[in-house]
Amino acid sequence: MKIKNSLKALKERHRENRLVRRKGRV
Repeated sequence: MKIKNSLKALKERHRENRLVRRKGRV
């Protein structure tokens, strides 16, 4: 379940990163 949690955190981080990039806040 550790891998699942890591994947979830990675996916969430990626989504936030994409949102920030779209906003242009780097």
